[in-house]
Formats: sequence, C-alpha cells, structure tokens
Amino acid sequence: PTLIVCLLGNGSALVNAYFLLLILCSGVFTYFFLRPRVEHWAAALAGGIGFALSGTVIQTVPYVVGHPIALFSLPLIVTARLIDQPNARRAAQLALVFAFVATATFPPALLMTFGSCVIYTAFATRDRRTWGWFAAGAAISLMLVAFLYIPAKLVMDEASHISEYYKHGAELKMDPHRLLQILSPTIMGGVDVYRNPAIGPPTGHQFYYVGIAVLLLAGIGSLARPAQKARALQLTAILCSILGTMKAVGLPPLQWIQYVPFLRNFHYAAYAGIAVAWCAVMLAALGVDALLAGRAKRWQIAISAISLAGVLAAMRLGAYLVHAERIPNYFRWEHDLHLLALFLVLAATFAWFAGRRPAVALLIAVVAAEGMTYAMWPRPRRWDLWNHPPQYVEIMRRRNTGNRVLPLPIFPANTESVYGIPTLDVILTASTRVFEVYRDYFGPIDSPLLRDSRRIPPERVLDAANVEYLTIWVGQPQLLAEAKARGYETLYNDAYVQLMRRNTEPRYWFTSRYEVVPNALPLLPQRPAGEVFLDRTPSFASSDGAPAAPKLTKFGLNELELTIDAPRAGLLVCSESNMNGWRATIDGRPTPILAANYAFRAVEVPTGRHIIRLAYRPPGFRLGLFIALLGAVLCAVLLRASSSQVATSHRETA
Repeated sequence: PTLIVCLLGNGSALVNAYFLLLILCSGVFTYFFLRPRVEHWAAALAGGIGFALSGTVIQTVPYVVGHPIALFSLPLIVTARLIDQPNARRAAQLALVFAFVATATFPPALLMTFGSCVIYTAFATRDRRTWGWFAAGAAISLMLVAFLYIPAKLVMDEASHISEYYKHGAELKMDPHRLLQILSPTIMGGVDVYRNPAIGPPTGHQFYYVGIAVLLLAGIGSLARPAQKARALQLTAILCSILGTMKAVGLPPLQWIQYVPFLRNFHYAAYAGIAVAWCAVMLAALGVDALLAGRAKRWQIAISAISLAGVLAAMRLGAYLVHAERIPNYFRWEHDLHLLALFLVLAATFAWFAGRRPAVALLIAVVAAEGMTYAMWPRPRRWDLWNHPPQYVEIMRRRNTGNRVLPLPIFPANTESVYGIPTLDVILTASTRVFEVYRDYFGPIDSPLLRDSRRIPPERVLDAANVEYLTIWVGQPQLLAEAKARGYETLYNDAYVQLMRRNTEPRYWFTSRYEVVPNALPLLPQRPAGEVFLDRTPSFASSDGAPAAPKLTKFGLNELELTIDAPRAGLLVCSESNMNGWRATIDGRPTPILAANYAFRAVEVPTGRHIIRLAYRPPGFRLGLFIALLGAVLCAVLLRASSSQVATSHRETA
C-alpha cells in the first residue's frame, strides 16, 4: 500500500487518509480475530477499539514500524482459520497474508506477530495435519518475500558495521520503571514537556500505552474463566505478555536470547511493548466477555482495580519522596496522574455493575474515551513545508549545482529525497567504508545511521565527499567560527541557521593522477588536489594533463549516464558510495569499478569520446524473484487442488 501512496503523489491529504486507514484496519482486524473466539460481539468491539486507540498503533502509524503493527491481528486471523479447517486452500491463504504483512519490513514487529501465531497454534491444536499445513504455508510465505529479503540479507552482510551493531541488539535492557508507560503516553515522560519527569530519568526505551481502563479489563480477563473457544487465546496472551515484559527488562532466562544466533539481532527492549500491548488488549476483550457472560467474579474485579490503584499510589508517593513538585511542568504530570485515577474509578465502577448491560456499554465508552484522550493533540497551523521550503533551501535549489550539503544538524538526513539536494547523511543502509569515513571525520556517531554530524571534516575529506554547502545551527558558535576561519562564503543567515558555501571538487570529474593506497582512510586529509587514491593499480601510468569535464546526461534513482571526451587515458571519479550491485559500462561494454578515495567509485576511461553508464541492481534480486515466483506457483497449485477437492465433494454429495 505504501508504494501505491507514493505512485499517487504522496500528498499530505492522501498520506493522512492512509494513516487513518491503517488505524481503522488495526481495529477491524482485531475485531474479526476476536469475534469467533468470544461469546459477545461487544467484547470483540472493545478489543478493536482498545487496540486501534492504543499507543502501539497511534504512536507508530506515521513511521515504518506502524505498518506491521497495524496489521498485527491479520496473520492471526488466517492462522485461526487454518486451525479451524486445515486444508490446502487455507494454507495458501495463510502464505499470501503472511507474505503481505512481511513486506512491511520491520523485523522486530514481524518477529512478535509471527511468533504470536506460532504460540497461539501451539495452544490451540496438537493435530499434526494442522501443523503440517501451517509449516507449509509459512515456508511458502518465506518464498514469496525472497525477492525482498535475500537482497536485504546480502546488503546487510556487506555493510558489516550494521551487522555488528545489530549483533548486540538483544543485550539492551529497559529500565523497569519504564513499564509504567503502558498506562499513558505522558506519565513517564513521553513528550517534550516531560524531559524532566516526576519519576525516573527522562531517557530510555518506551513501552506503548494501552490505558488504565484496558489494563483493568486485562486483569479481569486474566483471572476469569474464559469461554472454551477462547482458552488458547487467553493462554497465548498471558504467556506472550510475560515473555515480552521479561525480555524488555532483561530477566533470565529470556535475556539469554542474546547468545542465540539470529534472535540476538533484535532490539527487544525498544519494541517488546508491541506484543505486551496487543496481549493486554486481547485479555481486556476476554474481560469484557467474562463480564457480559457472568463469569467474572467480584473478587477478580476488586483485585484488578486494587492492584492498579496501588500502582498509582506508589507513583504519587515516589513523586512526594523525591520532591517532584520542584520539577518544571510538574503540574502536568500531576494532572495526568489524576486523570488516570479518574479513568480507573469509572472503569472499575462500571465493571462492578456489569450485570446490567448499560454499565458494559459505559465501560466500553470509557475505553474509547481514554484512548481518544491520549490519541488527540492540538492541531498545528497548516503549513506544507515541502511545497514552501525555508529560504536557505530555496537558495540551494535555485543554484542547482548537484553538490552535497553537510547538515550541522539543520537539513536532516533523507530530506534530499524531497528537495533533490544531496547529502552524505542517510537513515538507510550505507556501505561500511562510507560509514567509516563518516565516523572518523564527521562524527563521532553511536549508531549505523549517518546523521548528527558533530564537526567539520578536513578540506580534502569534504572534497572527496563533494560537500559544497554547510547548514549550521546558530546554537553552535564554535562550528560557525571554524567555518568563517576557513573562509567559507555566507549565503544566508537568520536567527536559526546559517547557510555557508565552500569550493569543492565536482561530483563527477576526470583525472589521470592517482596514487595506489591500500588503506586510504587515515590519509584522506593529505590527498593532493586533483589526485585520487585507488586500492589497486589501473592499466595506465599516473600523469598530469589538461582537464576534461564529464557531462551528466541521465540521472535516475538507480542509474546514471555520463559522456566524456577524454584527452588521454584516465579515471572518471564519482563521489558516490561504492557497493556491490553497481555495474559500469563504457560504450555498452562492461568495465570494472574501482574503489576511489577509499569509499567512492572510479571507472577507467580510455582516450576518446565515450558514454559511461552506471546502474545499480540489488545483489540477489534475480534469485529472490525466481524463488518468489516459485512460491506463487505453489500457492496457485494449493488453491487449485483445494478447489478440485471441493468440486469433487459437491459432486459426490449430489
């Protein structure tokens, strides 16, 4: 769906509608998963409302993680259908849905989603035939997404700094007090006004809120006897919530996952709240079902309410003991605590009198009201920044040199995808060599993402990276002073940003001067102007000579074309990342790409006029596409076989 949104123009109204659709789908899918497993439709409705308005969806839907989260219940729907009727058709349906959700590539969320499907299946059936079809459907789903995940795996293997970073992902832990964020998005410092929260430090991983009304009902759903058809769901939700909480705070034996290959690569502490929140909503729906069916006992309601009241009292006492009233914006925290107490009293009261149907309706209304309270923010004045860019961006766009800008830290990473002004910064995968250049000369940085430059690199490094512009925040006087000392030209300044310009080597340039340096990274600041460092010797000797300017005739997302009239044998130097998957041709004939200035590209060009093309094709894409097509064929075979069986059965019945 994201691809369709992009193809339709990616306008603000369309994106907003898409996000709202994702929120709606999260609730609808949850409702349809719950409906066959509860006795009362109102319980499924409560679950759908609770999940759609939870922070798990509301706080993530504008980001990449929100897509698989919004679809969390969809794989469970097809899993439950397969358990109810294990056959080829439903195994094929499971494969298609699993693959559809898996294309929303956020591995931690997908691991929790599909892990929940496995655990639910384990509790729901011991039938070998069902497990066989489940395994077949899951295997085919992996084949269907091979076109995406095989290239991703190969790129990750090449980008060793990313693999190294994620190798330690499972070692991270969350401060236990952060679990209280499940109550509300602000009570533990969820927005800027809580940079100094009343309890605990302002930093750390986040647990997504579900609200105190949902937690009250989840407590009832955990204690009350469920309907027979909901037993597997209750056990799944309880187990997954326990496992998610234990891993988030790093309790053994769950913490030992950090030693298991593949499973150690995920940041559970940052995302375990996804599974816990979904489980809380499932238990809350079972709690409403138990109240409507009369299976919930008064003591179960009391235990759930008293436990949550104790948590609120402990938070209030903790704030008193640390003199939190001295903290700026303390009144906001106190207001939120009182709001939680109000929702708890209302939810507990209506649950206590749930024998009367209007009380249950009011209870569901409290769930919705609390979710809406936390899901709504003041609407800012409408301003389309992308169509009305800041003045410093307009200046760079008018100049249209095609050279890079160094954000310090204004003009954040990936903004160039909208404005067409390139940067070295990127929030997606970069080659390990580009990362090393960035880390050593632009950083230090503490993640594999290239952003948040801390310093201005040496001039020769800036030339190698083709940096012409610098956007410097005025709150960094030392960087401003250094840029002025280097003689950079000021193109624009206001109370927020200064846009400065320096002369740089072109993005594409020709030279016959080179030096073979096996490891050029530490020597980049000493590189002579007009010379390129290579990893290996080309077929011609280094020499001086008249310059030649290549002409860029085509520039696309994954390919570019240049023409050059070379006065002698030389090198076309491209200040762009050198990664596997790039291929070069000269006049249609393949030619090798050389590593230039450690992290960038160069192509050896003979004397004369030539057309040079460079194109990127993801490594492993053809293999992945072949496997995906094979998976599609297997799906079609299963669907056709099942249709034939149904037709035969109908004829026999007739």
